[in-house]
Amino acid sequence: MKLTIPQKLAVAKTMLSRVSGYLGALSMGVGYSEAPATESMTSMATDGRTFLYTKEFIAGCEPARIMPVLVHELWHILLNHIGRRDS
Repeated sequence: MKLTIPQKLAVAKTMLSRVSGYLGALSMGVGYSEAPATESMTSMATDGRTFLYTKEFIAGCEPARIMPVLVHELWHILLNHIGRRDS
């Protein structure tokens, strides 16, 4: 069965919860929004509150590949990289 984009994201978040309850819980609390692919964003990004993703990236990946990208983006939020970027 081919998973839809929301299903792939849900499976990736569930996988993350099994590896790290803390990061998994955080990934469940962040918003998710599809964004158009641009030269500077071809996979995923965050604005500090929402994960932005391109449908091409999610469609081309299995949930096991999406999970570490979620972790990467979560650490941008946890380390306040977004807030520090503007200062």
